[in-house]
Amino acid sequence: MLQLNSSLRIIDNTPVKEIYVIKVLKRGGNNPALQGDLVVGVIRSLSKIKKTNKNFTQKAKQKDWSKGNIVKALVVRTKKAMDTATGQGRDSKIQTGIKVAFPQMNAGILLNNTNKEPLGSRLKGPLPRLIKNKGFSKLLSLGSHLL
Repeated sequence: MLQLNSSLRIIDNTPVKEIYVIKVLKRGGNNPALQGDLVVGVIRSLSKIKKTNKNFTQKAKQKDWSKGNIVKALVVRTKKAMDTATGQGRDSKIQTGIKVAFPQMNAGILLNNTNKEPLGSRLKGPLPRLIKNKGFSKLLSLGSHLL
C-alpha cells in the first residue's frame, strides 16, 4: 500500500531507479495505492544514461530524463501481502486465503503519459495476475512470469 510521500522502485529498463509518489490516481479520499493502481511521481534518482543503449524503446530515448521531472507509474508490487483472488489487502472482508507476498519493496513500471503503454522494453521479476484484469496486456508479454 502506497501513500503520498512513499518511494517506489522502478523495475523496467528505463534510466529511472526510484520515484517519489505525489498523487494516487482514481482512488477516492485518502485511500492508498494497491497493486494495479496508477500513481504520479517525481523522479528521485537516475542511473547513468548511455546514449547508445539499444535496450530503450524509442519513447524512452526521446524523453528528457532528469531529477524532478513528473512521471506516471503503475504499482506492480507492494510490501503488504495481497489476496491474489480479490486483489485486496489483508484487512478486507472478503478473504480467499491465497496470499502473495513480494520481497520487502514497493515496485512499479513507468508508463507513457497519454496512454497505458510502458516506457521500458524489459521488466525484472514476476508480475501479479491482477494486472491482466486491469487491462495492461502489453506488460504481461514483457514480464518473466505471473503470480
